[in-house]
Amino acid sequence: MHQRVFRTTALCLAVAGLVGCGSSAIPLSKNFDQTSQYKVRSAKHWSTISADATNRTVAALEAAGATQSTPLYVALPENASSFDWAFRDMLTTALVDSGATVQAHPVAGQYTVVYHTQVVRHPSNLWVTGHGGRDYYNLGDGVTVRHGAHNIESVPLHQGYGHPELSTYSAQTGTELVLTTAVLHQDRFISRTTDVYYLENVDAGLFGVDNGNSLKSVNLKVVNQ
Repeated sequence: MHQRVFRTTALCLAVAGLVGCGSSAIPLSKNFDQTSQYKVRSAKHWSTISADATNRTVAALEAAGATQSTPLYVALPENASSFDWAFRDMLTTALVDSGATVQAHPVAGQYTVVYHTQVVRHPSNLWVTGHGGRDYYNLGDGVTVRHGAHNIESVPLHQGYGHPELSTYSAQTGTELVLTTAVLHQDRFISRTTDVYYLENVDAGLFGVDNGNSLKSVNLKVVNQ
């Protein structure tokens, strides 16, 4: 009798083990390791980005064997945004200051600097964590709400507003800029870099239309006239 019970139990365990091996649990959600990312909040920041792009462009040209006399042209993207126009001007100025031969119009044999911007929105990005482990709910425009035990407090997330724990803290937003800068020569990429920056939600229009989230005008026909 005991042997029969033991055999039955062992058989059940073996079947259960086979069933377990044949299936797997749904993967758990896991955040990436914590990193930092710059937020673009002024035209001065645009200048800083363009200076970095200029340094990398000059380095790529030197690596490709180009000299200061090699013709260079900075192309403007189609449907250029306010950022695109300013970025081109800043790039051109910085390249001229570096001694590069920048052409006003395309010429034969030139190296061409091209760039592309993409605005991305993440509606799920709502919570930010302040100093001291406290959580703040992001309302956009650099303002969050802290949910306390007895009240709700509005907290401006920039310096000079009487909140020392946030004086050096800039909250992430749900809006980001993907900026790609490249150098082309004879339809070949000499260099290509892509960077990502945070944007204030209300500033997204300065950088172009965010894909799939822009409002479109629709002509409506009035019936029963």
